[in-house]
Amino acid sequence: MKRIGRFLLWVGTMLFFFTGCTPFYELRMEKNEPLTVGLLLEGNRFDQGWDSQGYEGLVQIERQLHAKVTYYEFNNHATDEEIVARAEGMIRQGYRLLFGHGKVFENGFNRLGRKYPDVQFILINGQSFAPNVYSVCFSGKSMGYFAGIVAGLMTKTNQVGIVAAYREMPEVEGYMAGVSRVNPKAHVLIGEVGSWGDRAKGREEAVKLLQQGADVLFPAGDAFAIEVINAAREKQAYAVGFIIDQSFIARQTVLVSVTQNVKEIYLELAKAALRGELNQYQGKVYDFYNGGHHLTEFGSMVPASVVERVEEYLKEYRKESGFN
Repeated sequence: MKRIGRFLLWVGTMLFFFTGCTPFYELRMEKNEPLTVGLLLEGNRFDQGWDSQGYEGLVQIERQLHAKVTYYEFNNHATDEEIVARAEGMIRQGYRLLFGHGKVFENGFNRLGRKYPDVQFILINGQSFAPNVYSVCFSGKSMGYFAGIVAGLMTKTNQVGIVAAYREMPEVEGYMAGVSRVNPKAHVLIGEVGSWGDRAKGREEAVKLLQQGADVLFPAGDAFAIEVINAAREKQAYAVGFIIDQSFIARQTVLVSVTQNVKEIYLELAKAALRGELNQYQGKVYDFYNGGHHLTEFGSMVPASVVERVEEYLKEYRKESGFN
């Protein structure tokens, strides 16, 4: 009997150690404890851009990880106090992984991180000041850079424009650098909306730039991107899409779109959270060289010579960044 008892003790010990080596993700699934994920959107999920992609990322998490999910849309009227209140409401309902889809959530998430150490917060495009707030960014400057390269190569008037949510955005600096790189004679006109989602103002700024002679526009914003592209179409000018493939708006207007792989990265981050490996993503910047950004297929109006030059600049960019 003593031998049997020792044997059972040995078996129990081995099971303990082997279970302890099982990834956290598998333990959660075995215990039927669903992943609970909340998403805070600065705008709304129907903007056909940045916020739409964040929402699609949440849908991916729900479908592939069988997670329990919720979201809240601020419709471009978020304040720190409202952000904290909405997030705390999710936490009280049992949500333990929260995504803040934009820099606007930086202050609120860092306050919440210190208050709720058992909750994981993923902040997109902001800075982390708490150990359980994980900062992940997309390179806005490189998106602007390649949009500028396309615009600089395609302009006939040597006047190109960018309609930006805010003038200080890195996309603006990148756009100007891209245009200058390929066409030093071209002049960059800048329109500032002062909001991510003011569609009327976005159209107004686009029309101003077109009246000044811009023949290629880049809408660096969310809901108003559609208005900018439609304004370009009406003036028989061109545009470069932003965040998603926006050729569906006007196929003979959108030369190419500079996209972000938000959906896939959200899923990747959620899996990392389940494995307890979010620390590996702290401060990570997604770009063209690591799967964060892509160029869509070029429109039929773009000459093959321009496509080849853009691809050459993309290879050069990846090489300079240390990637092949």
